[in-house]
Amino acid sequence: MPPRCSQDPMPTAIWIKAFQIARTAKAPSFTYLIDFSPYAPSYNAPASFIVSPIFEQDKLLGVAAFQMPVDQINNIMTNHQNWRDMGLGESGETYMVGSDLTLKNESRFLIEDPSGYLAQMKNLGMEQNLLREIEKSGSVIGRQKVDTTASQMALKGQTASLVIKDYRNISVLSAFKPLAIKDVDWAILSEIDEAEAFAATQNMRNTILIFVALIIAVIAAVIVIFSRQVISKPINQMLDAVENLRAGEGDLTLRLPDFGSNEIGQTAASLNGFIQRIQLIMQDIKTAVTSVSTASLQLNATAESFKTNAGTQAGSIE
Repeated sequence: MPPRCSQDPMPTAIWIKAFQIARTAKAPSFTYLIDFSPYAPSYNAPASFIVSPIFEQDKLLGVAAFQMPVDQINNIMTNHQNWRDMGLGESGETYMVGSDLTLKNESRFLIEDPSGYLAQMKNLGMEQNLLREIEKSGSVIGRQKVDTTASQMALKGQTASLVIKDYRNISVLSAFKPLAIKDVDWAILSEIDEAEAFAATQNMRNTILIFVALIIAVIAAVIVIFSRQVISKPINQMLDAVENLRAGEGDLTLRLPDFGSNEIGQTAASLNGFIQRIQLIMQDIKTAVTSVSTASLQLNATAESFKTNAGTQAGSIE
């Protein structure tokens, strides 16, 4: 039987998977990110977990699991539901998609107009059971499929900006980029209705850059949350060390001191490994910001070219 953690147990299937993966670890620094799936203690709301083994010397004592802060991710991705204040107008949104082609944060359209969104999805042929599930839970995470040209390309590792049909079957300007995070295949997309985009192309580059930068804030928030916890029973010396890390102004090169080879030392080594992994994730996302910045400039240029061509054609007709 897998060891149990002191927190609420995860759903059986997720726990078995987490335990099987974590128990193959050879070092206490091992971590594994589990993608979103329904979580019974949260009334079947989708949840994601980071798991890590707990060692005493070379003996595996158990597996610790920490739930990812879904609400904080949603707040950052939606700017606390203030899309217009960030220049996304009446139809723009930024979201993440996983390898299962489902959303990893809430849809703007469900948040702003639930009945309109559900009616639109019904017209597009969404299954009744899924419609009822979304209506009851008020969430599309892990439920709303985004099987579009942009999502497919991004999940294959491509970065570009295109005019496509989105998951609402609406023509949008889409800028996308794979999000390189170990253990999961996710992509980030920033989209706005084509009609609105051509009326406000000057703001597109800054908007995309801002929202991609907010993804970095998601990772930073996770660092703060998990760097303030220890995998085994907290003790004062470890808490002081973690607090020093937290107060380090985001310097991910900082590491906990060597506490020796006892359980405390194993825990410190595990947390150091976790911070190192987050440091690598941050580096990947910084690279993603640069790439999406280039894509957004191309998107802006494309939109301006379309407007110029339209004006030229209009002049020719006259």
